[in-house]
Amino acid sequence: MLLESVQISYCQYALVSHSGDASVSYDKNSSEWKLETKQITQVLKLSDGIFFLKQFKNNFTGTDFVGKAISDEFRFVLDNKLFTGTRGSYNLVSYSTGILPVPRTAPEINPGIWLEIILRNEFFTIRFNYQVFASSPNTPMGMVRKYYTVTNTTSATEELSDISMHLMDIDYRVAGKLRLHYWQGGGAFKNCNHEFVDSLSWASHTFHSDAGANDYRVDDNYSGSSSFHPYFVLQHDSGEGIFFGFNYLGPWSMKFWSDHRFPPEDSVKSWGLLMETRRYYFINSQLEQHRQILKPGESFETPNSFTGVYKGDPDNANEQLQYWQAAYKWDYTREKYLFGGNMWNANWNNHSAMNKTGLHFQQVFDIVNNARRLGYTIAHEDDFWFDERGRGVWEGVNWKPIVDYAGKSGISFKLWMPPNHFAKNTPNDLNQKDLHLDPKTSPGITLWYGYGYCMGSDSAINYLKTFLLNRQNMYGTYINRFDGWVETPCYSASHNHTPGQPFVAQYRNTLRLLKEVKDANPYMGIEGCNSGGEWANWDKTEFLESQQTSDGGGEDDFYHLSYFWSVPKMMLIDASSDVKENDIPRLRAEMLMQKYLTKEKVIDRYMNLYHPKAEHAATLHCFIEKTNANRSKCVISQDASSGHNVIVYPKALQPELQYSVIFRYGKEKDSKTGKELMQSGIAFLDTCATQLIFLNINNFPGSGTDKIKPTPPLITSVKNATFCNHEGVAIEWKESKDNNIIAGYKIYRDKQMIDFVATGTFYFDQSEGKSSKAHYKIVAIDGDGNTSEK
Repeated sequence: MLLESVQISYCQYALVSHSGDASVSYDKNSSEWKLETKQITQVLKLSDGIFFLKQFKNNFTGTDFVGKAISDEFRFVLDNKLFTGTRGSYNLVSYSTGILPVPRTAPEINPGIWLEIILRNEFFTIRFNYQVFASSPNTPMGMVRKYYTVTNTTSATEELSDISMHLMDIDYRVAGKLRLHYWQGGGAFKNCNHEFVDSLSWASHTFHSDAGANDYRVDDNYSGSSSFHPYFVLQHDSGEGIFFGFNYLGPWSMKFWSDHRFPPEDSVKSWGLLMETRRYYFINSQLEQHRQILKPGESFETPNSFTGVYKGDPDNANEQLQYWQAAYKWDYTREKYLFGGNMWNANWNNHSAMNKTGLHFQQVFDIVNNARRLGYTIAHEDDFWFDERGRGVWEGVNWKPIVDYAGKSGISFKLWMPPNHFAKNTPNDLNQKDLHLDPKTSPGITLWYGYGYCMGSDSAINYLKTFLLNRQNMYGTYINRFDGWVETPCYSASHNHTPGQPFVAQYRNTLRLLKEVKDANPYMGIEGCNSGGEWANWDKTEFLESQQTSDGGGEDDFYHLSYFWSVPKMMLIDASSDVKENDIPRLRAEMLMQKYLTKEKVIDRYMNLYHPKAEHAATLHCFIEKTNANRSKCVISQDASSGHNVIVYPKALQPELQYSVIFRYGKEKDSKTGKELMQSGIAFLDTCATQLIFLNINNFPGSGTDKIKPTPPLITSVKNATFCNHEGVAIEWKESKDNNIIAGYKIYRDKQMIDFVATGTFYFDQSEGKSSKAHYKIVAIDGDGNTSEK
C-alpha cells in the first residue's frame, strides 16, 4: 500500500468562496459542500464513508431533482471490483476552493468558483474537480462542470474500466413527468442532427456512440458524435428541467434507466422473483471500449462533463450554453473569420477537374473575384486539389498568390488540408511509419480518408504541428479545414497509449494540437468537418472558427444544432461558386443584411437564438429568432411559406420594453411590449418564404429610412499589376462613411460602370479596355440606394 504518504489537511472552519453569484461553502459538522448560484444548488455529502450528491435543486422553481434518491458521484471498475460513491469506505484527504481563471477575452466577467475534493480508500485516491459558473447580467447560470482523477495507491498494477463521466439518480416523484430530448449524430445519413423527444414514463434508453444509423458511413464509426450528439435534455411537464453534456468524442454510452413504471410502493414478481422497484432514474455517461492500465502511483483523469438546470424549455438551457461558450471558451476564437460568407468551389468533386492543380488555382482565383462582387469574406477550396488523391503530397499548388490576392479585399482563404490522413503514394508520410495507425486503416474503415497518423502518439502530434505551421508560413495565414476521424483503433506499442486503447489519448492529443498551432500562430483559422458533426464538441469547438453541420444528410441542420452548438460559429452564409447571374442580387442582399445585423449586434459573440412556436406555419422548423445580448433587438426569420395567416410567438423578450414590429417585405407595422408580443404573438399573412420580422430594428437595408448620401470614396492608387498570373489594373481607395451602412462600390471606367465591389476597398480590372491611363471613378452606395458624389 502507498497510503502512508497521504496527509489529511481539511480546514477546521466553514469555507466560503464567492465570485459573482457563484459560491462554494463547507459545513464541517455535516461534512457537506454546497455549490450554488441564484439558479442552482448542489450539495455533496461525505457520511459514514460514502460520498454522494445529496441535493440537486433548481432555485428558480424549488424542485430538488435528487430528493430521496442516493445519487452516486462516480462509478468505475478497478481490478474487477465495482466502485461507486456508495460502495467503498472513503476518508477525506483535503478540499480547497478558489476563483476560476478570468478568460482573456472576457476580463469583465465574474468567472465563478472551483472546488477540489480529495478522498481515499485502501485502493485509490480520487480527486474531484468542480467548476461553478457565475451568472452574467443577461444570463442566469445553473451549470456545473466536473471531472475526477483516479490514482492507484496499491503496490500492484490495476485495470480501470467502465469509467463514468457523469452519474446521477433522480427522485421518482420528479422523474415520472420527464421527457427526454436528444439529437441524432452529425454524419452523412438521413435525419442526422435532428432532435427527437421521447417520454420516459414507460421506457429506458441506452445511447451508444457507435450504434450506427440508416445510410451510416462506416468510416465515421469511431467518432463519438456521429451516431448521437453528447448532449441530452430532460424536460419536466411543469416547464423546467436538467441538461447534460460531456466533452469526449471517442466511443461512449449514455444511459437513462428507470423502473418507475410500477407504483413505487409496490413489489412485483418477475420470473417468480420478488423485486423491489426502483424509486429513481439512473443516469450515466460512460467511456466505452476503454480500459486504463494503472501502475502503482499512476493516475487517470476522466473527460469532463457538465450538468445544469433551467426554467422553461431547452432554449433556456441553450442560453447558458451559448453564454458559457462565448465567455469561457472564446480565447482561441479569431472573430475575423466569423459572421461573413463562405464561397466554396463547386468543382471540388468534379471528375473533369480532379487533380488538375492549374485548373483549381484558376477556379479559386475566380471565386475570390466573385466573393468580392457579392460581399463574401472567405474563398474556400475543398478536396481533390492536389497532384494526386493522397493526403501528404501538398506541393502541387502554391497558394500564396491566392492568399495575398484575396487579402487585398479583406477576403480570407480556406483550404481543405487534414494533416492526419494520407494515401499510398505519399513518400513524406510513408517515411514516418512509427507514427502511423496500427493497422493503417481499421477494420471496416473505408479508404475515403486514406491511411492515417495515430493522434495518440505525441511524436505524431509534433510532426503534424510542424507540418501545419510550415504550410501557414509558406502560403500566408489562412483557414485550415480539418477532416476525417481522429479517434480510431490502434495497437501500436510505441505510442502514448495502451495498445488497443487509444481513444482518450487521441482525443486529448487532438485538442493539444489545435491549441498549440494557434498558440504558435494566433492568426490561423481552423474549421472542422468529418461528415459534419463528429468533429464538434465544446472543448474542440473552442479552437474552431466554424464547423460543418453534416455532409448533406441533415435537413434543417442549423435549426436543430442551434440548441447547443455555438451559434456565432454557425453564422457563416454558405454559397457555391456556381453563381448564376440572376442569383447575384439576392446573394448580395443576403450578405448586406448579415453585415447590418452584425453591426446591430444581433449577430454577435453574445447573441441569443430561440426557436419560437407558430400557428399555421409551413413547417415546424421554419422560424428562427435571433436577439442581441440583452434581447432589446430581435429579428425573426423564416425559410418556408404556408400562404396562410400565421401567428408566431417571440420568446425571451424584455416584458416591459416597447418593441416596434416591422416586416422586411410588407407594410404592416405595430408597436407592443415584449409581454404582449410573447402572449398574443405576431399575426401576418405568410406569403414570403424569406420574410424577416424586425423588433426594434427600424433602419435595415431597404427600409427607406436613410436619406443621407455616403461620403465620396477617395482613390489612392491606380496602377498596372499582375495577380495570380493575370495582368490588369489595380485600384485602391479609402472607404466611404455612411450614417447607416455601406452596401458597396460601383466601379466606373471612362464613364461606363464595369463592376461592383461589395467587400473591401480594392478592385482588379481585367476586362477588355483596361488601362492605368483610363479614367476610373468609384461611387459608394448605401443600404437604401443613396449614392455618393462621383
